[in-house]
Formats: sequence, C-alpha cells, structure tokens
Amino acid sequence: MVGPQQFRGLANFSTFLLDRSSGVLFLGARDGILAVDTHNLAKQPHTIVWDVPEEKRRSCVAKGKTEGDCNNYIRLLEFLGDGQIYACGTYAFDPQCAFLNMSSFSLERWEDERVRTETGKGKCPFEPSQHYTAVVAGNNTHCTYTHKQTNKQTGNINIEHSGHPEVSVLSRDATCSTSSCLTLQKQEIGSCPMGRSGSDKSYLLYTY
Repeated sequence: MVGPQQFRGLANFSTFLLDRSSGVLFLGARDGILAVDTHNLAKQPHTIVWDVPEEKRRSCVAKGKTEGDCNNYIRLLEFLGDGQIYACGTYAFDPQCAFLNMSSFSLERWEDERVRTETGKGKCPFEPSQHYTAVVAGNNTHCTYTHKQTNKQTGNINIEHSGHPEVSVLSRDATCSTSSCLTLQKQEIGSCPMGRSGSDKSYLLYTY
C-alpha cells in the first residue's frame, strides 16, 4: 500500500486525476505533483517538485499572508491531449499554470530551465482553502471554466472563464438530482467552446 513514507514530503493533496488507460493516478499537493501506479501500489510513486522561490515566498508573507498559505497548492489537473496535463497552483497568491508531459512526468521548461508557466488567474484560486471546481473545454484552447462562489439563497453561482473578465450566472439543471449540480449552457465566448466531444453542456460538480 502507498503510505506517507512514499510521498517524499508531499502533503495537502487537493486534486486528483486518473489516467484510465495506464492506471496512473495524478495527485496535486502542496509544492508538488505525485503519480501513483494503481496497478502496482508497491511501486515508488513519481514526484515533481513545483515550489515557490524563497524571495517570492518572503514577499507573500510580508503582505500579511501566513507562511503556510504562501506555498504552491496544486488545485487543477486536467488532460489536454497530446500526452499533456494542464496543472495550476496557487503559487503564493499569484496563480500559475504549467504543462506536464505524461510520458516523461516532467514540467515543460524554458531554455534557461525555468518552468514554462502562464497566468492562472481565472483558472485557479488565489487561496489554498477556497472552495473551487473547474472544467477544461476545447482540445487546443484549454479554456477553463471555474466555480468559486455560490449564493445559496438564489441558487446562482459566479464563474470565471479562462483569462476573460466576464462573469456569468448559471442556473440549475433539471436533470440534476442534487442541489450541487449545475450546467453551463452552450455559448460562444471568444474562441472557447462549451462542453466536450461535441456536447453542448459542461457540468460543474461541487459540494457545499
């Protein structure tokens, strides 16, 4: 069985993604990503460290945030196709996203060996504890639709959409059997599609 001794110091797991074809379970943690072979739990998991530079961490603390929160909590893992996973983390209250190569289990890097990143604003929370769910739609556009805040009285939720500032209001779907299921009806926002594989809906599932 996989236990804490195999996690190599990684903790605070907050997101999970299973590759059904290989049986590999990817786990987003604080300052890293873990890959567990579910077909062989005795095998040592692969790990990637993706932490925050010390200077940026100190700057985050100086702004009044706690030391514990000024880490990089991986909150989003989604398949992009072409053997890639889109990974986003809080990155000391400055959300960043990176590209993970599944075959080599490594993050893409620039020529100077820095992790190749892009802004995660509108895709990933700033705070590690913020209630959140997301779905990625589109093959090459990797547009991300995120739920961050719910109005329990009206049943409406606010969403943010991958780098676009628009905020939309969603309504409950009659096909959902619980109050925690909402559907985002098809609409064109820039070049981003809604749904996957020709579907005209994207479902966001979450808990209160």
